[in-house]
Amino acid sequence: MLQMLLLFGLLALMLFIITLPVRLGWKVLCNALCGFGSLIVLNLLHPITGMLFELNVLTCAIVGTLGLPGVGALVIAHYVLGG
Repeated sequence: MLQMLLLFGLLALMLFIITLPVRLGWKVLCNALCGFGSLIVLNLLHPITGMLFELNVLTCAIVGTLGLPGVGALVIAHYVLGG
C-alpha cells in the first residue's frame, strides 16, 4: 500500500514538472496576445488619443514580453518623452 502511494506521489510530481513549462508558455502567450491586442486598439484610436505606436522590433519586444503592462509602459514613455 505504501509503495502504491509513493508511486502515485512520484507520478504526480513528474506530471507537475512536465506540464510546468507548458503552463508557463501558455501564460506568456496569453499576456503577449492581450498586449498586442491592446496596442492595436490604441493605434486604431489614434485620432482620438493622439498616440500612434509603430509596430517595430522594440515595441513588439516590450509588449510581447510584458503584455498589458508593456503597453502601459509605452504610454507612460510617450508622455514622459513628449512624443
